[in-house]
Amino acid sequence: MGVWGVVAGAVAVVVAIVVAGYLVMRLRGVQQTVDDSWQQVLLALRRRRDVVVELAETVQAHSRRRADLVERVKDARSVADLPGASPDQQAVAEQELDAALALLEKVVDRSPKLRKQPDVVVIRERLADADRRIQARRAVYEDGANALHLMAAAPRFRWLAGPLGIARNDQPVEDE
Repeated sequence: MGVWGVVAGAVAVVVAIVVAGYLVMRLRGVQQTVDDSWQQVLLALRRRRDVVVELAETVQAHSRRRADLVERVKDARSVADLPGASPDQQAVAEQELDAALALLEKVVDRSPKLRKQPDVVVIRERLADADRRIQARRAVYEDGANALHLMAAAPRFRWLAGPLGIARNDQPVEDE
């Protein structure tokens, strides 16, 4: 029994290593998908920021005023686009951009001339499209993040999630 015990032990170790490797690959694959979907959210936000700046510049060109609003929009975009900006700095910049956009929308809505300008109409449509894309990409990200966190909480993955730096959570993730 000694030789067969050693062989059985070696086979058990090999099987455990193969299973652990498979589980790690599944966790890492889902984590990579979540990371990729977050990058898509960030890309959509960056595109939206560009459209907001374009709207601000167009409104300024047609109304010959609101230069302060254009600068406010550009400043918020530059902070959000900084490579080293923290998530908090980016969130504040996005809020500032949203506030400036709200003012821009008021300016456009108050002016029949601006509301009818073809380029303003087109840019506003592009902005609405950008908002829909962000919403869709965030939904994909949140679904993936929820799946990852629930997977990491499952008994067969739980022991691997911690060492891999994956949060284990039985509660769904909401907009990180």
